[in-house]
Amino acid sequence: MSTATDILSQALALSAAERAEIAHKLLTSLETESRDADWAEAWAKELDARVEEVENGTAVLYDWEEVCDKLRDSLREKRAPQ
Repeated sequence: MSTATDILSQALALSAAERAEIAHKLLTSLETESRDADWAEAWAKELDARVEEVENGTAVLYDWEEVCDKLRDSLREKRAPQ
């Protein structure tokens, strides 16, 4: 029987795409059934509220390019030598 260490070593030898697929499947497997009903209902309410904000003009909306620029600036600041 393989240990977790053996499985991890084998997984790390895979391509990035294969590792990503495995990681996704492992993370998905951690989702519990008991959370699904509450989670789905909470997200439905949240999405309804967000749609209503957009429709009535109270939502704060950002241009995609503006968001990308802010993210790039933030990354540059974090990477800059201190």
